[in-house]
Amino acid sequence: ADSILELDRGKIYTYNCDYEKYLVHRDERLNAEEKENERFDKKLAKEEVWIRQGIKARRTRNEGRVRALKKMREQRRARREKTGVAKMQIQEAERSGALVARLENVSQSFGEHKVIDDFSTTVFRGDRVGIIGPNGAGKSTLFKAILGLTDLDAGRIHLNGKPVRQQRKQIVYVPQKDDVDWQFPATVMDIVLMGRYPHKKLFQRIDEHDRELALKALQDVGIENLKNRQIGALSGGQQQRVFLARALCQEADVYFLDEPFVGVDITTEEHIITLLKKLAAAGKTLLVVHHDLSTVPHYFDKVILLNQRLIAAGDTETTFTQSNIDKAYSSQLPILHKTGTIK
Repeated sequence: ADSILELDRGKIYTYNCDYEKYLVHRDERLNAEEKENERFDKKLAKEEVWIRQGIKARRTRNEGRVRALKKMREQRRARREKTGVAKMQIQEAERSGALVARLENVSQSFGEHKVIDDFSTTVFRGDRVGIIGPNGAGKSTLFKAILGLTDLDAGRIHLNGKPVRQQRKQIVYVPQKDDVDWQFPATVMDIVLMGRYPHKKLFQRIDEHDRELALKALQDVGIENLKNRQIGALSGGQQQRVFLARALCQEADVYFLDEPFVGVDITTEEHIITLLKKLAAAGKTLLVVHHDLSTVPHYFDKVILLNQRLIAAGDTETTFTQSNIDKAYSSQLPILHKTGTIK
């Protein structure tokens, strides 16, 4: 062939050349497009800083600049939506019926500080997803937004095609250890049985079936011998296993774990990741906020890199690259080698 037509995101491109030259020209076009998008995003970022400095938009000399900023926002949103829809259609065709979560243009602020800005992504059944980014990137905030614990500034979130509030039984959240009052007077069994509460009606009591499920969950995490111990008397690793057991006891389909490996010993960490892999193999979906970059390639098959906005999302092998890590961490990290170790 001496002429090739390419359809890309609704546009047709014509290449009057053979296939090998087409590949070269296509890469040149995509590289030029990426550079142009980067220049656009940098300019938009500067304008966003300007608009937050208290400039009064009603002044005549600033009204045009404000209108231009709004237009740029719409242009960026349209660009991201077009790219996201193209990818989503391909993925849904390949994995029909497996879509678990869809986030569309999600934004979240605390006061004047925007924590998540125009974030979109999809998650599928059986995925082990690592949520990766620097401190303050919005990882924990993203969890709370998905779980409906905070009101969004903008955007939509659906689990299994439904609003989050209709999915309480199907989702479970394991918080950071620092968010838990470990001096609360409760036994290990008491905590694990809390996983059955979403399945109970008002005033409905825990029954023998619930206790059997709780004991099985404790066995799965290897601490059934601690069922009568006070939660505050346990080590950090044991406490983390208790909350994992509570999550298992709920029999949910989607698991949200916020820094589950922080403050635990090596044995507990290995036990946790083995358990998570078994859950994913059984069709459960796992989203895990994680900070240890050296273990990401070994623990997760998918990653979402973010720093207030989406940096990259996809298979770990192709997405967890040094280039994307640099974008997420502002190039302040050492080189991540293919072995998964930091040097």
